[in-house]
Formats: sequence, structure tokens, C-alpha cells
Amino acid sequence: MGISLAKLGVTKDRKAVVEFDGGNINVTYDATKMNAAAMNAINASVDEEDYTAAAQVFVSVITSWDLTGPLGEGEHEVAEDEVIPLTPEHVSYVPYPILGAIIESVAEDANPNSKKKRRK
Repeated sequence: MGISLAKLGVTKDRKAVVEFDGGNINVTYDATKMNAAAMNAINASVDEEDYTAAAQVFVSVITSWDLTGPLGEGEHEVAEDEVIPLTPEHVSYVPYPILGAIIESVAEDANPNSKKKRRK
């Protein structure tokens, strides 16, 4: 008999730190939603240049972060030092290299066989 996913103890809220030359972004993500379907949806959305769809998947996985503005314009403007809301509309203004680094770091953290984790 197999074991239930629920019994494996995958923590819903996991934390990761995304390192940049200018500082770090602390993120919390839902490990139960960090799966092949989410990664495929993000990749397909980017391939099809549907960045709004990619932003929707991103905010379904990332539950909090400490990334601050300034960002956006009009109703999606975020002031300097104000945390950027995790909504598809706001996330779509964040430069893609930053979003990509966050997803990469979260995927690395979620992977129990990560090369980074083995080096520690």
C-alpha cells in the first residue's frame, strides 16, 4: 500500500532567500503548489508572451515577499520602501530577471536533491 501525499509532511509555507548583488529578497512560498504543473504553466505563458498568465501562476505560488518599490504607474504604482503587493497586476511590472531569479531560487529550495543543498 502506498503513502498519502498528506502524510509526507510537505510544508505549505516554506521560506527562501533570493540573493542579488544589491541585497536579498525574502520570500515565502506554498510548497504544495510548487510543482511541474506550475513550472510548465509559467514556461508556457512566457513562451506565448502571456506575461499576465505567468504573473497569475507566480502569485499562486509565492505567498509573501519583502520586495519594495518604487514600481509601476497609475493605480499599480508602489512608493519607494512600500512592499509590492503580490497581485498579478503589480507583479507584471517587476522586471522579469527578478521574477525568474525568485522562481529559480524557490525551485532550488523545493528540490530535495538540489546541488546547492548538497554543497552545504
